[in-house]
Amino acid sequence: MRSEKPPDSKKTPQNNPFATDSGIVFWICRNYYIPVVTTLIEKHEKTSSLTKTIIPLHQKSETINKTTTMKKVFLMVVVAIMTAMSVNAQSNEPRHEIGLSYGLGASAIFDGLGYGISNGIFDSLSGVEAKTKDDLGTVAIEYFYHLNNPRIAIGGIVAYAHYSDDVVKKKDNDIKVGERERDYFTVMPAVKYDWVHKSHFALYSKAAAGVMFHNSNEKDLAANKEYEDNDTFFMYQLSFIGLEFGAKVRGFFEAGVGEQGIILGGVKFKF
Repeated sequence: MRSEKPPDSKKTPQNNPFATDSGIVFWICRNYYIPVVTTLIEKHEKTSSLTKTIIPLHQKSETINKTTTMKKVFLMVVVAIMTAMSVNAQSNEPRHEIGLSYGLGASAIFDGLGYGISNGIFDSLSGVEAKTKDDLGTVAIEYFYHLNNPRIAIGGIVAYAHYSDDVVKKKDNDIKVGERERDYFTVMPAVKYDWVHKSHFALYSKAAAGVMFHNSNEKDLAANKEYEDNDTFFMYQLSFIGLEFGAKVRGFFEAGVGEQGIILGGVKFKF
């Protein structure tokens, strides 16, 4: 008489996190994305603290609150994604897409207005002037995975922007006396919804929220000194209108607000 083996509970849909799209998303966010981004924030804040000799108590509490806020944002995005996945229409279309884009993002405004105005006042009093050397804008790579309902896609965006200036002495025939560089690195989970979904055309909206790491470096060539500062900010991207054309290789354009671009364009590959 043969004895039957009990069913393997690990393979049942109830206990298998990979049985559904929602299970996959929850597992990735819980076990990979949130821990990794939290670690990046903590490492960045430790690096930032090393550049300052004294950290007031209120700044320490602000750092703790900032980290807690970031974790809450990530969890809110996960919940929003899980809610959006309630529709389960089947599709045999390509599920993956990778895109490369260029745009003028939020960092361009922060850098041009905030950094430009604050340093402009100080420079005028010091008799120096900042001349733009590099103005890269925002370059971004994005990945999206389309769910069983092909109108809904989840993924992430990694963006980078760089700006630099040469500091010259106005009264000495614009002799170079310093250099300033600013880098903005942003990581954001994202969700996209196609309002119109065709084989060669799509009209969509996109939302993302995450964290921006800012690094500024200033060199005083006359005094042979170098100054560095690091900050962490909440950052987002809201593309109200997006258009894409093509089959597996598509061009796309978006208009919205955020770090990826107020106006942006690029190319994406679907597979």
